[in-house]
Amino acid sequence: MPPIRTPKSNTFSGAQAPADNLPKRRLLKSVPKGVKDARFGSSDHDWDGKYEQVIRTSTRIIFGSRFVLTDLLGLFENCPNLTSVELTGASRGSGNSLSRRALDELQEHLEWVPKLKKLILGEGEHNKLFMKATRALTKERPGLTVTLLQRHEVKKWGDWELEETKIDYKKGRVA
Repeated sequence: MPPIRTPKSNTFSGAQAPADNLPKRRLLKSVPKGVKDARFGSSDHDWDGKYEQVIRTSTRIIFGSRFVLTDLLGLFENCPNLTSVELTGASRGSGNSLSRRALDELQEHLEWVPKLKKLILGEGEHNKLFMKATRALTKERPGLTVTLLQRHEVKKWGDWELEETKIDYKKGRVA
């Protein structure tokens, strides 16, 4: 039978352990990763009751063309660990799904998605109010890069190809 351990007693009753011998703090283990890429093609069939099983801390969420995200600001408010968000259409002319009001709300509430580093949006550079909100957002969040992505078709070698043009904004200016 192993010996029973008893607590040590110091000769001086008010003695405390030296600061060097304090126990080390251990960080909690993170939530399991889940799947790497979670694809939700439709908000009716793929999302309801299924997202809890596949989304974890490092899951990349991909919404399909038939997915309707009704509360984008709620996503930003309730998912503080988002680091990258891409809201672009799949083809040219699909436009931008993020409004100027949403950009203003992100600027006002810095506690929403504080780790957001990349925000990739569809076409919007022709709308002056949208561009003003984009510049103000990147000024307010210095670590954020907003990329405006344009897609257009170009005929090359007898075939049509989709080309992308990117404009990055950081700290209120074109990067």
